[in-house]
Amino acid sequence: MIPRSAATDLIVASGRDSYSATASAVLDTDPDRHWHPRDLARQLGDVTLSTMRRQLDRWASNGLIHKAGPAAYTSQGTS
Repeated sequence: MIPRSAATDLIVASGRDSYSATASAVLDTDPDRHWHPRDLARQLGDVTLSTMRRQLDRWASNGLIHKAGPAAYTSQGTS
């Protein structure tokens, strides 16, 4: 698990402060990892699993992240 302060530092360094930027920063910490929605929900904190699943699908549909398979997401540009 990434310490919350590390994820926050990534967002501050990037100059972005949106929720999608936070999720992208977490995904970017290990770009080759296939993240499960449950793991991302834990990293992001105050989010339910069902909300995380829906949001990840929306971000993948919009090209912000990559859906690597059923319940598996990676950083954009990673297969």
